[in-house]
Amino acid sequence: MRKLFLFIVITFAFSCHKNSPQPTAGGTVGALNFKITNKFNGKNLVLNQKYITAQGDSFYIINFKYYISNIEFMNLDNGAFYAAPNSYYLVDASNPASATLEVTNIPPGDYNQFAFSIGVDDVRNHTGAQTGALDATVNADMFWSWSAGYKFLVLEGYFLSAPGSYSPFLFHIGSDDNFKNLNFSSYSSKGWNTDINIQAGKTSEVDANFNIDSIFVGINLDSAYNDNIQGGGGATIIANNYTNMPQLTNISNP
Repeated sequence: MRKLFLFIVITFAFSCHKNSPQPTAGGTVGALNFKITNKFNGKNLVLNQKYITAQGDSFYIINFKYYISNIEFMNLDNGAFYAAPNSYYLVDASNPASATLEVTNIPPGDYNQFAFSIGVDDVRNHTGAQTGALDATVNADMFWSWSAGYKFLVLEGYFLSAPGSYSPFLFHIGSDDNFKNLNFSSYSSKGWNTDINIQAGKTSEVDANFNIDSIFVGINLDSAYNDNIQGGGGATIIANNYTNMPQLTNISNP
């Protein structure tokens, strides 16, 4: 009963955050590095290395990118809430530096809930020319058009389609329906045991593993249409699967 009550409190508090007073980011503020490690079956992902899915498909990945956005912090005890403005990041498996997401100007305090999204929210997904990670001229491979929007996740590679023969596959997942909000707290089984303690002039760290094998649950690469998924039911399956990718592993406070 207590767990059910906590779940209701967490869900209600977080859903109402837009009406909560936001701390002013003026004066002295702190920072946080959100460090992501891409994993497959518990080991660090290596591009162009052979892997096998739970369904028995042999494959390797040549390109893996995804958007992380809308990073937010909340203290469920006192209602303190902070949404990092313009927090849009493109994580690229070929660029290790892109897996450290730097969040600045955070009001000092203890936060026991941490949230972010996979994808690009509907407002920015269909806006005109943008900058940073959403610059479509720089990251053209992550963008379809202003009507269709961004590709939230791109995964490309080759799978063993016949003995000794590999064929290409690609997952290009976008659409507002596949934008996913995720939140983690010290109250939940997917959370941690230590609050994030933001201190003025110092940097805290949140570490997370992104378990890529989750993406392939229910997807047989050797089945018809599963080697080229850019929409429809296959995209819905993958989008639901990538909500299970993140696993927070450590909180480091100054």
